[in-house]
Amino acid sequence: MANPPSKDIVEILEQSSTGLGYTFGTNMFIGVLPDTPDECIAVYDTGGSSPAPNYDYYYPMVQVIVRGSSSGATAYKDAWDTIEIVKQALHGLHGETWNGAVYIQIMAMSDILRLGPDDHGRPLFSLNFGVHRTY
Repeated sequence: MANPPSKDIVEILEQSSTGLGYTFGTNMFIGVLPDTPDECIAVYDTGGSSPAPNYDYYYPMVQVIVRGSSSGATAYKDAWDTIEIVKQALHGLHGETWNGAVYIQIMAMSDILRLGPDDHGRPLFSLNFGVHRTY
């Protein structure tokens, strides 16, 4: 049985050569955006299209949310830069195997979406990715 796509995506981001520097459980999370730390990433499984009939080919989607700091003149830009790095790490990724699942292709489904500030004034950005995988 394969992992949820969110778990593999977190591992891909942790090991990416883009210099993201985020760590699962410290400032990168699956399925939750905790109150702390300010600057963090959350990856959610968001469904997708139905799998192909008669063979194991799946089309899940994941959403990545980046939250920035509540203070500082560059908080907005820093959060934007982080989601740009996420996009660089994932968009167009293809032909890789993670935890037994073959990622045929990962594609951004839109451009970066500004979600506005959260209740503490921290900037939020979102990006959705369509995934083609088999296992």
